[in-house]
Amino acid sequence: MNKYVGWINRSLVVYLIVGGLIYVTIDHQQATIKILNHDRNAARYVNRHALRPDVEFDEAKFYKAGEYQRRLIKLLPDEYLSHGVLGYIYYQLGDIPRAIRSYQRAARVRPELFGFHYNLGLIHFQNQDWEQAVASFDKALAAGPTASIEHHQVIARQMLDGPNQQAWIQSKAGQLKQAYELTQLLRSKAQQRQGLSEAENASLYYYVPEMETGIKPLDVIVNHRKTGESL
Repeated sequence: MNKYVGWINRSLVVYLIVGGLIYVTIDHQQATIKILNHDRNAARYVNRHALRPDVEFDEAKFYKAGEYQRRLIKLLPDEYLSHGVLGYIYYQLGDIPRAIRSYQRAARVRPELFGFHYNLGLIHFQNQDWEQAVASFDKALAAGPTASIEHHQVIARQMLDGPNQQAWIQSKAGQLKQAYELTQLLRSKAQQRQGLSEAENASLYYYVPEMETGIKPLDVIVNHRKTGESL
């Protein structure tokens, strides 16, 4: 009996050593990227849902897209776009506390971008958390449009080819102008601790974060993020 126990113990030690060697030699970044590439359609679905009113909400796909973004954040902890998209995903799933935390993380990494502050302000406004709403709207207005427009240009180069780039940038610039105007209205209402009228509520605009799900391969995006180079 002791002979068999000893054999089993030695076998377990060998398996553990082999498993450890395999773990050490695996390129975990590339392994994760392969998994992410397999699930990238879920991220693209969220992008389509955010930008096209004809795309129906699919809860299962949103959960899968959330897992995609969380895996990407494990590779790139300061990936502000993924934090921003997670904010949108959680918001759509009704998980408001997580939506707030995700937008806060995105805003800490890129405080000069308008959209993260605006969305935080909008969530606080809808929760009637007036002081937090005013603080977020102030940060959104202070951010100014320049950095956000430049950011849209970078994303357009990654997502689109040819003449579609300029049309997309112009569309985003128009949305940015609309959101700035709404921010001023919402800030004023939050200061007065007032909700919106029915007509005002109909014009409410949610600023959709960009999502890098376009023409650039994921490993290129990850490598450039890690090296700090421009795509």
